[in-house]
Amino acid sequence: LRLGGKRPPPERVPVDLAAACREAYAPYREDFRDHFGGEDVEISCTAPSAAATADPTLVAQTLWNLFGNELKYAAPFGRVKVRIEEGGGKVCVVFADEGPGMSPRDRRRAFDRYFRGRSKSGKGGFGIGLCTAREFARAMGGDLTLAANDPHGCVFTLELPK
Repeated sequence: LRLGGKRPPPERVPVDLAAACREAYAPYREDFRDHFGGEDVEISCTAPSAAATADPTLVAQTLWNLFGNELKYAAPFGRVKVRIEEGGGKVCVVFADEGPGMSPRDRRRAFDRYFRGRSKSGKGGFGIGLCTAREFARAMGGDLTLAANDPHGCVFTLELPK
């Protein structure tokens, strides 16, 4: 805010996304275990190298946001799995959940600033987390997308350059 909404350009350094996921998950671990009968979120890596060219601080903030959203909106209803994969010069962190999902209308607006979809969890928010996370991903040359997870739930994909 002190910069008038402007951020300095992101760093472009190698970031180990598997390690970044484990670190971002740590503050949420106990809460997820409460929902999953003592088990952790499954974090798997199929990428030969999970290194992306990105800004470590922005990656951490984006992953915190995604884990936080999964905890609030999906975990009370079903499992959450995270996988790291690569292809086409990109490394992706995919969050797939078995939560209640979002309507097509809410999915189209999920990244709009201040938009809050209809939540079955009763948890609040300000409608800025996903918008900011997508802005961070795009500033690093990647993207953050959302799709339905059949038969129910959502899939968030953070895509960053290799």
